Amino acid sequence: MNIIERFIILLGTGVAPIITLIISLRQNFLEKKKDKQKGELANYNFTQNGNYNQMNVLIKNNTEQEKYFKLLYEIEMAEQKQHNLNKIAQKIEQYFIKFFILVVFIIASKNLYLNWKSHLNLFENSQNITLSLYNAFQSAGQVMIYMIFSLSFVLILSLLTSSSAKFSFRNISLWIYILIINIGNIYTLTLWKEKTLGKEFIELQKYSQQIEHSPTLNAILEYLLPTLILLQICAAFIVANHLTKLILVHKVYSPKTKRNVLISTIFLVSVPFIYRYFVVSP
Repeated sequence: MNIIERFIILLGTGVAPIITLIISLRQNFLEKKKDKQKGELANYNFTQNGNYNQMNVLIKNNTEQEKYFKLLYEIEMAEQKQHNLNKIAQKIEQYFIKFFILVVFIIASKNLYLNWKSHLNLFENSQNITLSLYNAFQSAGQVMIYMIFSLSFVLILSLLTSSSAKFSFRNISLWIYILIINIGNIYTLTLWKEKTLGKEFIELQKYSQQIEHSPTLNAILEYLLPTLILLQICAAFIVANHLTKLILVHKVYSPKTKRNVLISTIFLVSVPFIYRYFVVSP
């Protein structure tokens, strides 16, 4: 792993999750502060009728009235800060796919520079170009998986510091989800160390011939492996993006989004288990 890939992994697993963590902790702090101020405000039940103020406490020198409006102002300021943080969070979500494409481009350029044969023409170098792109795509997927590890830690801290109940059904479901995807990530990284996308695509013809002559489960799974790795990479991107949304963008997700996340999680977790326990290495 060269310095470029190390820097990209550091950016994906260090800088981005840290920024996400800071925004999340700030959001939780503002939410707790706003809830506390609303609780204090509820004790006043202040109403304005013309020039007469009616409150459920005895007014002396209007100090209660002043505190009431001060609490109103502080709540408005907290809501404004929350709104600004949410805008930043949405921008981070929007730039997520651009970051993934940038990672693919940088690593592909590096791979192509290392694998390019100067004594060959463009057509003769086509295989090197293909290998560089496939392996860059897999390296970008690896960055996404490392990012999932970091974002999982950030999500755990966010759940522990939020104002919601720590053992609610939603939080328990998220704890189980985090555990499942990270077990899948460990097995996925093990699989990817043994199987590179570029090499597997080159060997497709060999496995297709094996299927024609002797269609075994082992040969079929080996033939499908590059396609499944591609789907895993897409799944890693979707899961990492979903974790970012869970941390930063607090909203109800559509059935389509939930379905995509579920399918991505299944691909990310099931593929390495299948190849670990059902494929016999040659």
